[in-house]
Amino acid sequence: MTTNRVLFNMVIIIIMVVQTVTAQSGISMKFKFNSDWKNINTEKSLQEKERSGQPRKYGPKQEAEIIALACSDPPEGRARWGLELLTEKLSGHKGLGSINRETIRLMLKKTNVSLG
Repeated sequence: MTTNRVLFNMVIIIIMVVQTVTAQSGISMKFKFNSDWKNINTEKSLQEKERSGQPRKYGPKQEAEIIALACSDPPEGRARWGLELLTEKLSGHKGLGSINRETIRLMLKKTNVSLG
């Protein structure tokens, strides 16, 4: 028996127990199930669905490259990396030519990288 089927059976048992307890205590509770409800494909329902909106432009490899550059020593004459400086430097990299300042800021924020 698959894990999903076991979970499904547990839910059914819990509902039956609740119905029994409420019936004995005089509380009225009704659970309605469609006949199709038991035939739901639980494997499919647990899978990630396709998301709406624009797909991500930069994958984990590009994000790692950005973070590595932000964590490296800044160029000579600079005390630290700034967003504009990172944008300028990364715009020449393969696959990152159209990256903008806000995208870099969000990536660094997500990973808790501080430029200061």
